[in-house]
Amino acid sequence: MDGYPKLLVKGEDDNPDAKEVVFVGSGSSSGTPFTSCLLENPPTCKVCLSAVDPKSKNMRRNPSFLFRYKRKNILIDCGKTFRDSMIRTTLEHKIRHLDSIIITHAHADAYFGLDDLREWTNANSVTVYSREVDFKIIERAFPYLVDTSKANSSGFVSKINWENYPLHGWFKAAGVLDIYSVPIDHGPITCACYIIPEFRIVYMSDVSLVTDDKRKIIKDEMSKVEGQWILIIDALKKEVVNIGHFHLIDALNEIEKIGAQKNYLIGLSHD
Repeated sequence: MDGYPKLLVKGEDDNPDAKEVVFVGSGSSSGTPFTSCLLENPPTCKVCLSAVDPKSKNMRRNPSFLFRYKRKNILIDCGKTFRDSMIRTTLEHKIRHLDSIIITHAHADAYFGLDDLREWTNANSVTVYSREVDFKIIERAFPYLVDTSKANSSGFVSKINWENYPLHGWFKAAGVLDIYSVPIDHGPITCACYIIPEFRIVYMSDVSLVTDDKRKIIKDEMSKVEGQWILIIDALKKEVVNIGHFHLIDALNEIEKIGAQKNYLIGLSHD
C-alpha cells in the first residue's frame, strides 16, 4: 500500500519482521468479467472484455484480504474464487501457509471456498473464525468440514479448527492480531466490520448502512491509535442502488464521515 512505509515490511513467511497486507480479491460476488456480458453477441462491455486478460486490473475476484504478521498469515474471507485468488497471491507474495481465516458473514462470496482449503491443510490445520450466527449456516452447507466423519468420498477434506468470535467486541486471530468486530447492516443481515489497530485499518467489505452508533464506535477506536488510518469499504456500483451494498456515492459519503486518511473501494462490479 502506497504511503505506508513505516508500518509495513514485505518479506517471506519465515521473516519475523514481515508485516504486510495484500488485497487478495476486490470484486463483487459474481466477480469480473461477468459471464452474461461475454455471452452477448457481440460482447460490448469494455470492462468485462478487458478482464478476460489475467493481467488486467479489471479481473476482480471475491473480496478477500490478507495480513502477514508475526510469521502468521491471516485471511479475511474465503469465497467462491478463493482457489484462483490464492494461486496468484501465493506466487506473487510467497505465501506458503495459512494460519487463520476470518469469515465476515455467511454469504457464498465469503465462505464457499472453505472446501478448497484442503490443499492448504496437508501439513497443518487452519483455524476458521466466524460469528455463531454464521457458523450455523456454514455447518449446514459443509457438514463434513465441521464433522469429518460425515465425509462420503475420499476423505480428503479441509482440516479446520473452528472458533467463534463475538458479534460485537474484541478477539485475537492466530493468537497474535487483535481485531474489534462491529456488526454492520448488509441488507437484511449483518456483516462484520473489522477494526485492526496494529495495521490502522478499518475493513468494511459488505455494507448497506452504517448507523450513527456504529460509526461512533469505529471513530472512537480509531482515535485511540495515532497515525494514518485506512478505510477499506464496499462500493458495488457507480450509481445503481442495491439492497445489500453501498454504491459509489454512499461509499464516498461514508468515507467523509469516518475520516480515514486513505481509502480503498472494494466489492466492485463491472459497472
